[in-house]
Amino acid sequence: MRKRFKNTFWRRLELLASFRRNVNKVGLLILLFISIASIALVVYEVGFNLNPYLYAQTSRFYFVALLIFLVSYIVRFFSQGFGESKETRHYIAWSLFGLLFFLLLIAYIKPDEYIRTKAPLLAIFKSPVFTYVFILILSVMELSRSTFGFLKKEINTSLIFVLSFFFIILVGTGLLLLPNSTTHGISLVDALFTSTSAVCVTGLVVVDTATAFTPLGQFFILLLIQIGGIGVMTLTSFFGIFLVNKLSFKNQINLGDFISEENLGEIFRTLMKIVLVTFIIESIGAIFIYFSVRGTLGDVNEGYYSIFHSISAFCNAGFSIFTDNLDDVRVRYNYGLHAYVSLLIVFGGIGYPILFNYMQLLKHVFRNMVRQVLGLQRRYRHLPKIINLHTKLVVYTTLILLVVGTVFFAFFEYNNTLKGLPWYGVLAESFFGSVTPRTAGFNTVNMAQLLPQTVLLTMFLMWIGASPVSTGGGIKTTTFAVAVFNVINIMKGKERLEIGGREITNNTVLRAFGAILLSIFMIGLSTSLIKLFEPQIDMMAIVFECISALSTVWLSLGITPSLDEGSKIVLIATMFIGRVGALTFLSGFVRHTAELDSRYPKTSLCVN
Repeated sequence: MRKRFKNTFWRRLELLASFRRNVNKVGLLILLFISIASIALVVYEVGFNLNPYLYAQTSRFYFVALLIFLVSYIVRFFSQGFGESKETRHYIAWSLFGLLFFLLLIAYIKPDEYIRTKAPLLAIFKSPVFTYVFILILSVMELSRSTFGFLKKEINTSLIFVLSFFFIILVGTGLLLLPNSTTHGISLVDALFTSTSAVCVTGLVVVDTATAFTPLGQFFILLLIQIGGIGVMTLTSFFGIFLVNKLSFKNQINLGDFISEENLGEIFRTLMKIVLVTFIIESIGAIFIYFSVRGTLGDVNEGYYSIFHSISAFCNAGFSIFTDNLDDVRVRYNYGLHAYVSLLIVFGGIGYPILFNYMQLLKHVFRNMVRQVLGLQRRYRHLPKIINLHTKLVVYTTLILLVVGTVFFAFFEYNNTLKGLPWYGVLAESFFGSVTPRTAGFNTVNMAQLLPQTVLLTMFLMWIGASPVSTGGGIKTTTFAVAVFNVINIMKGKERLEIGGREITNNTVLRAFGAILLSIFMIGLSTSLIKLFEPQIDMMAIVFECISALSTVWLSLGITPSLDEGSKIVLIATMFIGRVGALTFLSGFVRHTAELDSRYPKTSLCVN
C-alpha cells in the first residue's frame, strides 16, 4: 500500500512538472508572438500614415501587450527563481521595469484631462514616442532572450554570426522601403544596398542620403550603423542576458567567441563595457562636434548633425547627411571638426581590447596615485605586463600607418587638392586623408581629383583597414604586422616567429596569410565581375571600389551611383563578406573536423 502511494505521488509530481514545462513553453511562444507583433506594428505605424481609427486600435494593442509583458514577468520572477538571484543586473532590470510599468499603466488608465491638470509629468509616459521606445525595448529583450536557445545548440558559432548580420540586413531593407522612410521611394536593390552598407559600416551609397531619405529613413540608417558597428550578437546578448537567470557553459563559450573574451567569468562585464564605452565615446564626440559646428550649418539641426556624424565616425561607417560629405562648403575648412572625426575613427577602429587594456592601465595608475596621496604607500608600485603584446602590436602598427600615410598624402597632394591651404590645413587634411581610408570613409577633398599615386596609397591603407574586434574592416593591422614579421623571419632563416619576447602560434600565422589570400581573391573576383557588367568604367576605379567595399570603407571615385543592378549585387556580397570576414564566412559553411594525433611523414616543396 505504501509503495503504491509513493508511486502515485511521484507520478503526480512528474505530471505536474510536465504540465509546468508545457505552460512555460506556451507562455514563451505567446511572448515571442507579442514581441514580433509589437515590433511589426510600431514599424507599420511610423512607416505609414494611419487614419484615426487604426491609430486607436494600435494604442489598444500596445496597452494589452504591456499587460501581457507585465504579467509574464511577474510570473517568471516568482516561478523561475529570479527572486533568489544574486546578480546585480537582475535587481536593476526588475526594479526599472517595475517602475516604468507602473508609470506607463497609470498614464494609460488616467484620462487626458486628469493628466493635464493633476499629473502633467505622466504625459511623458503617455506620449507615442515613449510607448514606441519602451515596447521596442521589451520586445527586443524578449527576442534576444530567445537567441540563447540557438547558442545552446550545436550550431557553428561562425554561422550564427554570419546569419545575424544577414537577418538585420533584411530587416533594414524592409525599413528603408517604408513610404515614410524616403522622399520619393527607392528600388529594392537600392534599399538592400543601403542597408548592407549601413550594417556592414561601409558607407558606399547609390542614392544621396541627404536628399533621398527622410529624417525617419536617416534614423533607420543610423540605427543600422550602430547595430552593425557594435555587432548584432553583442547587442542581443547584452539585452538578453538581463532576462536569463544563469548562463549555461555552452552559452558562455559562444558569447566568449563573439566578443573575444577568454575569461568566461568576465563575459557580462565585457558586454557591459563594450556597450557603455561605445555610448560614452559617441556622446563625448557628439558634444565636441556640436561646439565645432555651432552657428555654421544654417538651417541644419546642429544637434542632430553632431549625433549622426559622431556615431557614423566611431562605427567607421562614413555616412553623412551632407551630399558632399565633409567636403561640403559649410565644413570643408572646419579643421576642428575634422580632428574630432579623425579621433572618433581611430578610437572606433583600434579595437575594444586595446581600449580596455589602456583603461586597465589608467585604473592601476589612478589607484597608485590615490594610495600615495592617502599615505597608504610610499611610492609607485609597478605592475608588469599590463599592456599586452596584442595592444603593443596594434598601437605601433596604427601609429606607423598614420605617420606614413600623412607624410605621403601631404607629399603627393601638396600641389593638387591641398594647394593654397595654410600649413596647419595641409597637416590636418593630410592626417585626415591617412585616417579615413582605415575603413571610415569620410572625405574632405574631392576623391575624383586625387593623383594616381595618392589613389594607390589610399587603396593600400583601405586594404589593411582597422584592428581586430573593432567597428572597422580590412585584413586588420595585426594580420598585416604578423605577415611583415613573418617575411622578415623567413629572410633571417628562422623557423619560429617571435615578437616582443613571445612566440606567435602557428595557427595565428596561418590565419593571417589565409586572410590575406582570401582578400586578394575577393578583390580580384569582384573586380572581374563588375568589369564584365561595366566594361566602359576605368579599371582603376573598379578596383578602388571593390577594395573600399571589401574593407568596409565609404571612399569612392564617384562610380557607385552609376552602376547597374548586377554590379550593385556584387558590391553587396563583397561588403557583406568584408564585414563578417572571409574566413568567418567560409567557416560558417564548412564542417569542422577534429585534428588527429597521428601525422603524415614530412616533406619539402619548392615554393620560390
